[in-house]
Amino acid sequence: MSPAPALRPTIELLEDHHLSVHARDVDTPLARAHRLGLISAGDVQLTVAIQRLHRDSCPVVALTTGLVLSASRHGSTCLELGSALQQFVDLVLERSELTAEELTAGRDEVARMLEWPAPDQWEAALERSPMVSDATAAPNATPLRLVEHMVYLEKHWSAEEAIADLMQQRQLLDPPAVDGARLEADLESLFTEADPRQQLQRVAVQRAVRSWTSVMAGGPGTGKTTTVAKILAALQGQFTRPLQIALAAPSGKAAGRMSQALSEQRNDLGELLPPTPHGMTLHALLGARAVSYTHLTL
Repeated sequence: MSPAPALRPTIELLEDHHLSVHARDVDTPLARAHRLGLISAGDVQLTVAIQRLHRDSCPVVALTTGLVLSASRHGSTCLELGSALQQFVDLVLERSELTAEELTAGRDEVARMLEWPAPDQWEAALERSPMVSDATAAPNATPLRLVEHMVYLEKHWSAEEAIADLMQQRQLLDPPAVDGARLEADLESLFTEADPRQQLQRVAVQRAVRSWTSVMAGGPGTGKTTTVAKILAALQGQFTRPLQIALAAPSGKAAGRMSQALSEQRNDLGELLPPTPHGMTLHALLGARAVSYTHLTL
């Protein structure tokens, strides 16, 4: 297999000695994706093993399984079928500086190379597969689950469902006791401007103080760290004793950035912001310990 001439400067194919033995001298979408670097050798090996166990030889299912495994390694809990092409193929094309027009042309060319399925054909192939179940299936019936155009590893689907159930249970609890007058006074001191964004942050702080569990999301520069700092300040106002605070992130680097960002908020909030510990990884917070083997569950 060789890429179109126009894309030769852009696409670098893996040499044979870097390939899984299941991708050498084989021309399938899974093998091509591996040669392009979208899927690792480990992803290929595991995909082939799973397909053999379930006696499924469909090339679309094989490509899907490899992509889901790759997405998992890169931090995604699922593969969204509608955006998967852009998500994965752009990783290859972005190795070179391309214009928007060249990127679109390259994406189309790589999609042809991989025989990338159309979304409706993709879902139809997955629905026929003995490796894939839907949202109504019993737990651990299959290694993959297709739900609303997204494909999950079963372990990730089960984990998300467990978290959703826990969040719903917490929403049913009686809300925490709050000194409303003190909260309003703290909000007035924390938010002194009529800026629309500050008003949204004020609502977020108020809801967080009155809830057992809060989830906050937003893109870069939207004020997440500022809001978190003000949530901590408002919570501290409800207690006479110091708060017990834990800061955790998926990686040590992210935890360090979070600690630094919160420390910088002290310049604006002063003594209103309670002492915050240094950030740690989620694994450290949960007490997980390194072991000498890897345990993989699907």
